[in-house]
Amino acid sequence: TINIFLCTAQIGGFAVYLLFIADNLKETLNPWLGLSWDYRIYLSMIMAPTLVLGSVRNLRFLSPVSVVANLFEFYTLAVVFYYIFRDPLPNFTSRPLFASWDQLPIFLGTGMQTVQDIFLKYLDTDTFKILFEKSI
Repeated sequence: TINIFLCTAQIGGFAVYLLFIADNLKETLNPWLGLSWDYRIYLSMIMAPTLVLGSVRNLRFLSPVSVVANLFEFYTLAVVFYYIFRDPLPNFTSRPLFASWDQLPIFLGTGMQTVQDIFLKYLDTDTFKILFEKSI
């Protein structure tokens, strides 16, 4: 039963991640290219390469993809830091402590997803067995 819960959590996180990517592509590419595509079109475009990459079982073949992904990540971080520090930062006392009560569930969901991902990635199967045996 624990395997069912782990698989369900991973599939749910994967689905949310793909929707996040598709929505960002829609928000970025639609105005830039003058399109009016729905997010489902972008979702179908990214689904095929994602499934192909997820089907590769030999990590040696995934290492070039990881290098390209890291290069994209460094480029994206450079762009983000450029826009953050382009203008002087405003005074912190002029800003609210948090956005609104309506966005609190998004914050909590993001925090829970982060903790779940860290938990699943850094625990090995022996630790899972020990935790599962202690809970019975």
